[in-house]
Order: sequence, then structure tokens, then C-alpha cells
Amino acid sequence: MDAQQLKEQALCIITVEEEYETTVVNAADILYIECKEYLTTVHLIDGQKVKSSFLLKRYEELLHDKAFKRVNYHTLVNGRHIKRTIFSKERRVVFIQATPIQVSRRRVAEVKKWIHA
Repeated sequence: MDAQQLKEQALCIITVEEEYETTVVNAADILYIECKEYLTTVHLIDGQKVKSSFLLKRYEELLHDKAFKRVNYHTLVNGRHIKRTIFSKERRVVFIQATPIQVSRRRVAEVKKWIHA
């Protein structure tokens, strides 16, 4: 993740639409986005969780060039907030603040390259 991506991310504002409510969110304030079944949850830096009915794929397309990466089938992480990583035979984890997020076996090489870019 380079300086240009960080600068662009700071300027990126998206809307998260719930059933009857729209929340405006700065991409830099998103820790990670996870999808369980058909409900997507946007986890923010202030601890707030915003629910959305949009699929994770929509957020991935919207944020793919803003320092976000899909690390498994259910989770899109903000590289700016990765605090620690563990890549061993037994465990493949990135930590967003204190939250461990599993990296899928198929995405390990891609995620390692992305983190160290």
C-alpha cells in the first residue's frame, strides 16, 4: 500500500444504505467489512457497526483501489488498520486492531504481497 493510496483513501466517502437509512462513511474510518449470509456489516474505527443489505462484492468493487483487500470469502479489510499478521502452516491471520481475521488459504500469497507492497 503506497502513499498515493493512503491519500486517496482519506478523500473517499461512501454511503452505506440500510433498509430505511443511509449513513455517510469516510473509507479511512472503516476497519473491515464482513458479510454473513445476505447482511453486510461495516465495522468503523469508533466501534460503530453499520448494517447494509448490499453484498460484499459491491463494497469490494467500490473500494478495491482504496487500500482494501478481500482476505476471505466473507471479509474485506482496510490495510491501513492492520496491526499484526501471522502466516504459518497452522494459522493465517491479520489483526485489525485486536480483532483476528482469518485469511483464506487461497488468498495468502496475494494478501502477503499486498501487505508488503
